[in-house]
Amino acid sequence: MDSPLCGIRHELVLCGWGLALVGVCFMRTCLLCRSHTKPFIEVERKVRVDTGFTQRLVACGGKYQFHHRLVDVYYDTENHFLCKNDVWMRHRTSDTVSRWELKVGLRKGSTSPSYEEAHGEDTIMRKLCAIGGFEIRSLSEAISDGLFTVLVTVAATRVSYLVADLTVDIDVSDDGEHIIAEVEAVVNHPDAVKDASQKIADMCARLGIPPDASPPEGKVETALAKTNPRLLKQLQALHQR
Repeated sequence: MDSPLCGIRHELVLCGWGLALVGVCFMRTCLLCRSHTKPFIEVERKVRVDTGFTQRLVACGGKYQFHHRLVDVYYDTENHFLCKNDVWMRHRTSDTVSRWELKVGLRKGSTSPSYEEAHGEDTIMRKLCAIGGFEIRSLSEAISDGLFTVLVTVAATRVSYLVADLTVDIDVSDDGEHIIAEVEAVVNHPDAVKDASQKIADMCARLGIPPDASPPEGKVETALAKTNPRLLKQLQALHQR
């Protein structure tokens, strides 16, 4: 989400479209290091989780870090202006976080798309004004006035592991039907992205994931397939251009 609908997570994020094997996103705040204030880049690959995945991860040196439940409520306009422009606004609640987040697509037509992420209501309102001319005094007011409505709600339990200098997050949806993992690296400069991508590829190979394996659907894609398949097809067509 997982940038949603993209292999990119801009959080965590949010972590390009589901067609991309590896994604890059520019982040404002590190969830694992709250004191981190400078922008940085997160590179990730979404992979399928099969029987034995966790055992192989531990055998590779993976160390359990924590687990918590995430509830992400995505909002959009009635005509889906945001998601059609690769903009994703959500309210995330977990054991440690309750905040607004906005992911904005930066690059198109790349196998490593990037997303800028903004946190905090004031920052998000300024971004929305710049993106679509939205004049908003508060997000809660905009929602109560009907400017934004719920696009989809995604709930999952996240289990995080650390292996070498990579993070592996395993997300399991509440209904147990959707399980994916995200292998991630954080770097401080675009020049380091290539090396980070190679580290991720090497780790995925050690985990038994073929280099040409297609990425799994993200949590938002899976939810939209159930609630609004027509919109999902429109988004897939838009992001394949």
